[in-house]
Amino acid sequence: MKRRKKEPIPEPIVEDEGLPTPEEEAEQACLRIRSAYRFDKEDEYGNYLLDSLQEDHALRVKLERSIKRQGVEVLDRYGRPKPNPLLAPLKETKTRILITLRHMGLDLEPLRDGPGRPGGG
Repeated sequence: MKRRKKEPIPEPIVEDEGLPTPEEEAEQACLRIRSAYRFDKEDEYGNYLLDSLQEDHALRVKLERSIKRQGVEVLDRYGRPKPNPLLAPLKETKTRILITLRHMGLDLEPLRDGPGRPGGG
């Protein structure tokens, strides 16, 4: 009976030097949303959604940095390229972010003065 080689374990997520931490980046993004849309600080559900958005944003940044470091394809135990296993959680995280934004009512585009595409500059 042949022994199988162990599948390589993806390297751990480490912080990049010179860049803000994913938590700091997520906090800045949520502060921009809070100030742009004037969320009420008393709104418990809105604060819950913002906290959820902040956690998902931090996770998205960590996953993107790790995928950037490892590459979109990694080698399996036989040495053949396969999609990075972190791509699936990244997709799920992006979906959760979009769903959270929809629950917050931020998925609607503002009205324009006329039909059609906006004019170029």
